[in-house]
Amino acid sequence: MSRPNPHSGPLDGCLKFPVLQKDKFHVTGKPTALLEQLVQIVGPGATILDPFAGSHTTGVACIRQGRRYIGIEQDPHYHDVGLKRLEEAALNMT
Repeated sequence: MSRPNPHSGPLDGCLKFPVLQKDKFHVTGKPTALLEQLVQIVGPGATILDPFAGSHTTGVACIRQGRRYIGIEQDPHYHDVGLKRLEEAALNMT
């Protein structure tokens, strides 16, 4: 018997992750752990495009999961926040 997924939501295919204040850098920011699960849909080394990058949570997840990332963000403030997060994620991988 397999163990139930601790992140299962109310319906099959739904994922449930807590929103942690320490992981919230944008008003519509998603949990990094959730994005780490979602980017695994594509194979390692694949490129993921996020045209509304915000604070680049998808990019952080891509770095942690071995995917390439292209992020587009028009707001200079959130772009800068995101760049710092991407740099930190890359440093933590070495």
